[in-house]
Amino acid sequence: MALFGMLQRRRTGSKAMAREEEAVPRLVDQLASAELEQVQHSHQLGSRSAPVSKPELSEAALQVIATVLYSPDELPRVVGFAYQQEGLRAMPRLAPVCSFWRDTMLTVVRRCGGLRLWGGLGPMAPCFGVMGPTYPLVVSPTCVAVGDVGPIKTHGETRSGRIKLVTPQGEPQRSVGVDYPRGMATDGTHLFVVNSLRDTLQKLRLSTGALLEVAQGDGRMFGAEGVAYSDGVVFVSDVGRGRIGVFDTQPALRWRCAYGSPGQSKPGRPAPGGQFQRPTGIAAHGLELFVADTSNHRIQVLLTVDGHFLRSFGGTGPGERGEGERAGEFRLPRGVAVDPTGAKLFVAEQKRVQVLTTQFGVPLQVLPIPGAGTLWGISVGPQYAHVVDNFKQRVTVLEVCNEGVSW
Repeated sequence: MALFGMLQRRRTGSKAMAREEEAVPRLVDQLASAELEQVQHSHQLGSRSAPVSKPELSEAALQVIATVLYSPDELPRVVGFAYQQEGLRAMPRLAPVCSFWRDTMLTVVRRCGGLRLWGGLGPMAPCFGVMGPTYPLVVSPTCVAVGDVGPIKTHGETRSGRIKLVTPQGEPQRSVGVDYPRGMATDGTHLFVVNSLRDTLQKLRLSTGALLEVAQGDGRMFGAEGVAYSDGVVFVSDVGRGRIGVFDTQPALRWRCAYGSPGQSKPGRPAPGGQFQRPTGIAAHGLELFVADTSNHRIQVLLTVDGHFLRSFGGTGPGERGEGERAGEFRLPRGVAVDPTGAKLFVAEQKRVQVLTTQFGVPLQVLPIPGAGTLWGISVGPQYAHVVDNFKQRVTVLEVCNEGVSW
């Protein structure tokens, strides 16, 4: 009804109102016309009126709707974001709590899908144990790799780690001995793993686990963590230096350069884009690189080809460095994964997982993990997602679903 009232005021001939409303995009006019038509049908036909087909909202508008519906006092802040995206200057008068917008948001959430606890809710989510779990990786539809930095005794010798290969449900398949494995990525034939003690990148043959190459970086890496692969290039998060290391894989595995620099958010003043404070989990899709900027409580998106900053999600909460508990806000995010379509971003933070759109970070789902200690890495496959709980020494299994998702 708020939009209907806006149309009525426009017909009164107020010049000031008309000048302001000239800036409202065609999308808002379509929404207003659809609501007016619905009201007219209701007056003419009463309860027998058929629903009028209404246009879908853009993703930028959904960002506003989701945030405001979750916390109405956020409207002044998100209006600025929406204006940058689509010029929605009349946003404060559009009453983004009307039933149509709310119904549209719920429809989009159901359509987009998300995650649910495999086996149903309970005091403990389905999981399997790992001595010192770090990051999971979907190797194939039937195999998931999990880094394990716990001490392992084999044939009387104590190793400092391994990669544990399991089925998506957690049934063990085999193990590969690797020292201090953290993040992993694959090109389908090889496995790229960081040695977190020596800050090196290792290339293994996926089928046998044989070590093929080792790259040292530029000699300044301190705390290699997450790994992502895209189009012949491997990216490694450098936690201690606040940057992303870039390695070429052809003709040999070797260091190329680094993206980003250290930077810490201050109260009310987020660090500039491209600056990181303890970057950890990373994921690549197409030409975009998603980085968990952990201590700045946000996700940054960079261009894979040159590290150019594109956008960020989170980092604007009420906490000292932008941390927050509301949908779309993060507290120490560590794990990131992108679904195969590139439409959804999965983020593991301290005790919950969030699902967002990759383009504007629209929050689609917030899923607390029962009994969580400290969540770490996350991987998403066709049917299951796996979330590492480093403190509880286990990997939680979630089911990927396409409908029926709720907040």
